[in-house]
Amino acid sequence: MLAVNGEIYNHQTLRAEYGDRYAFQTGSDCEVILALYQEKGPDFLDDLQGMFAFALYDSEKTLI
Repeated sequence: MLAVNGEIYNHQTLRAEYGDRYAFQTGSDCEVILALYQEKGPDFLDDLQGMFAFALYDSEKTLI
């Protein structure tokens, strides 16, 4: 589960990079957060450029 407020400035670049491995379902700039988390785990944060705050709940690992 993902709750976000803000804007990911480089979301189009990230969509292009991960689009072959992740089926984006919306046009939301923040959807890239889920794709990056699935690929890299918590280490994805350095890839995001923007102004944002979010909470991500991983139900498989029971982590927030």
